[in-house]
Amino acid sequence: MDIQEKFTQKRPYVPEVEEQEEHHEVQQEQITAKSTDSTDDSFDQIESLIEQVKIHIEGEGKSVIVNENFASELEQIIKSYPSLKYTPYKSAINELIITECGKYGLNTLDEEDVSKFWE
Repeated sequence: MDIQEKFTQKRPYVPEVEEQEEHHEVQQEQITAKSTDSTDDSFDQIESLIEQVKIHIEGEGKSVIVNENFASELEQIIKSYPSLKYTPYKSAINELIITECGKYGLNTLDEEDVSKFWE
């Protein structure tokens, strides 16, 4: 191979520093978007769980007849959101459940009871 052929031979494209930085920024935006989507999903699930819990507790609190399955039904609602089990919001959700129960005179559950619902 002579010198002319060496210079005309195709070489791999090496992007300029600016192009590399732009590519890196695009990757970061994609990662941030995925993270935000995941966070949005968690908040949507939290809102849905809270709504279901409040409806269940309010219904039980306004009922004249005592529902012996109240705690197990509440547990089933919580277990239908397994992705929230290991989030930092779990303790706040537990506290909300205890507070809502107290609001309707259903003081039969404590922190330990509610924590067991997630197991």
